[in-house]
Amino acid sequence: MATAPPLVVNYEDKSWQQLVTLLGEATGHEADAVARVKAFDAQEAALKQKIALPPQPVSAMVLNGGT
Repeated sequence: MATAPPLVVNYEDKSWQQLVTLLGEATGHEADAVARVKAFDAQEAALKQKIALPPQPVSAMVLNGGT
């Protein structure tokens, strides 16, 4: 059984979409990567239409459980 060579990717400066695209290109799954990003974008757009923002302005309360 053959082992694939390691692929080192610096992903700290990339969005998950860029990372999926890069990995798709590296592994020969470009079409799958594009389809995954498009499916996410479509789902995000559908969900955004269902979300109603609360009356504005809003305030946020942030608790820090650290020291």
